[in-house]
Amino acid sequence: MLLIQDFHAPIADSIALIEVDGLVRGARLADDLLKAASTRVLLSQVYSGPRHLVLFDGGVEALKLAFDAALAVGGDRLIDALFLAHAHPSLIAALGGSFGEPERPDEAILLVENETVAASLRAIDAALKTAPVILSSWRLGRGVAGRGLFALRGEHANLLAAEAAVIDAAGAFLLETQLIPRPDPLGPWAQPFGRDLL
Repeated sequence: MLLIQDFHAPIADSIALIEVDGLVRGARLADDLLKAASTRVLLSQVYSGPRHLVLFDGGVEALKLAFDAALAVGGDRLIDALFLAHAHPSLIAALGGSFGEPERPDEAILLVENETVAASLRAIDAALKTAPVILSSWRLGRGVAGRGLFALRGEHANLLAAEAAVIDAAGAFLLETQLIPRPDPLGPWAQPFGRDLL
């Protein structure tokens, strides 16, 4: 799924994301973070009813200033937030629509479901930094009640380590993980969560 349009490339490795419950609050939040520091809004998207997601990038210090301003505006309407000073390169690539392919079709697969998009990106980043696994697909926000779902591929032992990192990073927003040791080659593993809409 392509989240970021070509005119935003390249994406900085420092990214932040805010999810709020409120369309008007989300629009105000985007304005305030841009006024707070030199950052760039990559995506400002309404999804799943009244939720509003704002994804932005920039230099670490400027991004932190903008992030803090956005948190203040989000206030009691904040759902979840993410700040990654140095996001994993595979996560940045996925934001532009580029996902990895498993070396073997029978490699194990880890499926993850979180309550928020921010929790999913946080968990993906942690997993990729913990073990040599591949982010093969995701479905974020729209069409899945605001949830974030993603699939990681790799050797079973590496996915066990990645799963532990996912559980820790997602925290209370984690809904479920399923580790499939030898997925059937006829399964829908290229798009295990159906067609992306966001």
